Amino acid sequence: IKPLQQSKLDLELQIKELNNAAQNIEKKLYPSINEKLFFDSKDLILEIEKNENDLREKSKSLEQLNVQIKGQENLNKDIANFILKGAEIIDKNQESTCPLCNFEYTTFVELSQRVANNNLLSELLSSLLKQRTDIEVQIDSILELLKVNIEKLTNLLNKNIAEKTGILSKLSINITDI
Repeated sequence: IKPLQQSKLDLELQIKELNNAAQNIEKKLYPSINEKLFFDSKDLILEIEKNENDLREKSKSLEQLNVQIKGQENLNKDIANFILKGAEIIDKNQESTCPLCNFEYTTFVELSQRVANNNLLSELLSSLLKQRTDIEVQIDSILELLKVNIEKLTNLLNKNIAEKTGILSKLSINITDI
């Protein structure tokens, strides 16, 4: 009877550990891959940890990119005001020399068109916005993958709990019958 009671205690402890692990997953605390009880979940746990790291890196990149975008938007505003003032001076003087850089254009009209069509800054901002969209798509993909992997791990733990609970019930009946 002693070995059966010890087996029962071992099973109860394993079920308790599995339940704790399942509850900790909600807190983003994952089981240790070094524990014998979770060895068959090793690949899944490592994949979840990789997803979490990827998510942190992409979120950090997104944060930095948002700072760049904000700075570029502010710079664009300042330069747009500067170009507007330059255009006013050009229109007022009607000369072919740029008052901003002293470059000599063939005509006043050419200079006016060059100033009016300056889109270098908006192209840079567009590029930054595209990068941001790409990172946001990557983050969404990682979040979906993380959700699926966490669900798989939770299901695996719950399956193990159910199996061990079934074994425990049979073992308890056998102990009572003895």
